[in-house]
Amino acid sequence: MPISIVPRSGLAPSTNSTTPSVAKHAASPPESSRAHDRIVRSAAAPLSSRPEPHGIGIGLVVAGALEGGVPAVGAGGNVSAGAGFFYDGARAITPGAFAEAGGFSELGARAAKLPHSNAPAHALGGFAGVGYGIFVTNAASAKQLAGVSQSYAVNVGLGPKFSAQLGIAGGTFAASVTIGPGIGVDASLYPTQTVATPR
Repeated sequence: MPISIVPRSGLAPSTNSTTPSVAKHAASPPESSRAHDRIVRSAAAPLSSRPEPHGIGIGLVVAGALEGGVPAVGAGGNVSAGAGFFYDGARAITPGAFAEAGGFSELGARAAKLPHSNAPAHALGGFAGVGYGIFVTNAASAKQLAGVSQSYAVNVGLGPKFSAQLGIAGGTFAASVTIGPGIGVDASLYPTQTVATPR
């Protein structure tokens, strides 16, 4: 009598032993692996793309301003230049210099600003003067001062005749106080552009 051998269905070989959901899960790296890859890519980024830490800087500055205005109508401009030393808390103290300028005109809802910015620009009162003094900043180097900042100023051309200015850009600030000949009193705010060396 011929003997036939029939394989058991439970032991039949399978051409696809992994279900689609399991295969998909196996193809996707675990979250910990993806996080590790992100950390590695961040560590490999060039130093120039990482934000420079803040520090402290101090030096001498000369400045001049001509401003005037009433609510919704005004114009003005200022220039300054300074040089000093900067320290970020980790490297050696480095020298640096900068020059800053800005101006605006305002007539009702119309306003022109140089440099261009969406920040407000106004002056209240009137002042014309020049002076010399000191500046203090939390910049770790002169190049951290470069760019567009919003400047706030109070100028007094009476009695002690001084000007105080504060420029802010992101987390970086620079404050200065100058004394010198001037006339009038005013307060102002408008954008300014700073260039610095070394870059």
